[in-house]
Amino acid sequence: MEGVLVYLESLSSSAWLRTGVWPFPVVNLIHVFGIALLFGGIVVLDLRLLGLTGKLPVAGLARLVLPIAGTGLCLAVGTGVLMFALNAREYAANPYLPWKLGSILLAGINIAFLHATVWRSRECWEERAPVLAETAAAVSLALWAGTIICGRLMAYF
Repeated sequence: MEGVLVYLESLSSSAWLRTGVWPFPVVNLIHVFGIALLFGGIVVLDLRLLGLTGKLPVAGLARLVLPIAGTGLCLAVGTGVLMFALNAREYAANPYLPWKLGSILLAGINIAFLHATVWRSRECWEERAPVLAETAAAVSLALWAGTIICGRLMAYF
């Protein structure tokens, strides 16, 4: 494993992030922007599934926010990989990294479960989403909040 981590740190992208004043801050800003898009889109949809945002049509809201959240996910993952590679050995030893990655994995499983079960009937959820969708929304909020919290704690430990 050590060899892989050293290799990541030796990549040209890692060297680029170490040069100058701007590369790392710009990548970090893009990472934060990606997280904002991802979490913002997810929160809006999850709150609707929980019945806390009125009677917005779920299908229409999903068509609006899911592409935004997907863009945020791509930005966050792409820049997160770049930043991880910069100090791979340090990040790999961070006690919050497994929690962050575990939260992301579980959030992905939660989304897959929702889509494999009740999501196909979302056009019919005018008043209230099914209990299974509400549960998935609550789990989603907790997991994505946990991901953000662990990510922030990684900076201090």
